[in-house]
Amino acid sequence: MLLLEEYIAQRKKEDGINDRDISARYNNAKICTGYVLDYYTTYIDSIPEDNETLLQMEKYEKYRKQLEEYSPDIQDWLVQIYIDYGNMLTRLIRKPLLDDKFFYLHYKPEEFETMTYDVYAKLIKKCPYLHGKNVNLKQLITEYHHSMSEPRWGFPVIADSVDEWCVDTYNKYGVNLNCFAENWVWDYTEHPELWAKGTKKKSQFAGLEWARCDYEYDYSKSDVNLFGIDIIYRDMPKHPFLRGKKQDLTTLLIYHGICPGNKDEEANAYWEKYLTRIKLR
Repeated sequence: MLLLEEYIAQRKKEDGINDRDISARYNNAKICTGYVLDYYTTYIDSIPEDNETLLQMEKYEKYRKQLEEYSPDIQDWLVQIYIDYGNMLTRLIRKPLLDDKFFYLHYKPEEFETMTYDVYAKLIKKCPYLHGKNVNLKQLITEYHHSMSEPRWGFPVIADSVDEWCVDTYNKYGVNLNCFAENWVWDYTEHPELWAKGTKKKSQFAGLEWARCDYEYDYSKSDVNLFGIDIIYRDMPKHPFLRGKKQDLTTLLIYHGICPGNKDEEANAYWEKYLTRIKLR
């Protein structure tokens, strides 16, 4: 249920009322007075009186506000699914999408098409209402990718060549390389079986229930295949913005893997030494 001021704001937007048009102020005042009358005589009467229904409607509106980054048609579709089935589809698609380790590197329509088929196959049993909705699902996944890739707090300052590469790639392809690197590193450090020989050490948190892994990745013990860069270049999509960028991508992975500037003297010293060695400092 909208508050009075929210109802008036919505009606003004729908009717294209321009508050700054001084010549129309008397007519606008008359129209807005009508909004107030409509609110109390029509809008409120249309809202069910039982508290349970009111709470449900407030919950739906709260969900809609979480969808502001999506197009109006997708918002309407998602909210209707939530009303009819109690599912927040934006949450359900997250895991099947991020199961693809290269999710953040995709940008081509055919890649979103493939993602649509994969998500559909994984969710159709739980979400039969997706049957025949591939067009909607593809649009949702495309918009979800754009939303997840948005650099809301800008790009980190790492090194000139890396920074320029990240900004140019995002502007041209909508691909956020920092999102990819951060998520790749997070996943890679949970899988010791992928690490180079000699880079595995016992974690100080081993055995604790909340520990992500019993081992820690010791990046300082190897100069090859750091954070799985060879695995990436073996399996990744062959996109133009990745050609000849293995060193820059390695730098990006190391940055997100050790988080320089976090008061860890050993990590900071390694970072400075690494940048000097590859002549980025």
